[in-house]
Amino acid sequence: GRSPRARVAQTLARRQALVERKAAQLRRKRAMVVARTETLSALNTAHDEFWQAASAQAGLPAGSLRRFWLRARDERVCEICLPIPTLNADGVGMQEPFQTPAGPMLTPPAHVQCRCVVVYRPAVLV
Repeated sequence: GRSPRARVAQTLARRQALVERKAAQLRRKRAMVVARTETLSALNTAHDEFWQAASAQAGLPAGSLRRFWLRARDERVCEICLPIPTLNADGVGMQEPFQTPAGPMLTPPAHVQCRCVVVYRPAVLV
């Protein structure tokens, strides 16, 4: 048979390989989390800039559009996002921040992996 030293070395090598595989999985998962969050951030910012430019180009008077925070309606909604629509029930102006438990924010995401978006409505319909 193999010596005790050889068995220990083999066990350590197997454990090291396991640790390296797990670390690689965690790095991939973290990269996906960052990518999703940054993509949503860019999307919400671009959406906001589009509506600002479109309303200006259409000659709409200031205050004619209101922004509303829209969260997912499922069991995965977090404690940060859950109250935001209620805190801003009448919407906010185009340049106004939303009130959130984490402080004022212009657009989602409110946190990592946030799934919220902003919707725009004419102020006359609010």
